[in-house]
Amino acid sequence: MKSAIEPILVFLILTIATPLAADGLREKVLRDAAIKNGLRPVSEMNIPVDERLAAAGALLFESKRLSVTENISCQTCHMDQHGSADGLPNAAGVGAEGHGVERLMGGGAI
Repeated sequence: MKSAIEPILVFLILTIATPLAADGLREKVLRDAAIKNGLRPVSEMNIPVDERLAAAGALLFESKRLSVTENISCQTCHMDQHGSADGLPNAAGVGAEGHGVERLMGGGAI
């Protein structure tokens, strides 16, 4: 009985543990390459911000007056909770209502 279980355990270890170890290695290799090529966390970059320009950008981002129909703004689709996207694989565009998945039900054209 013991000899029948050992090959199964070896198989399970190889099929489960090996990909997990490879994922960790892949992540380390990518992280090391990014650091080697100068990628740094935003917190270390100390990018100067002109508050007047930031305020102007916020006004433009939130303004519906920039759209042809004046009923949609950049902020309608580019939402913080979805990493500045709408959480959908394709944009629902003008005519959609709501946020995220709700936009698919609101009549927007994909």
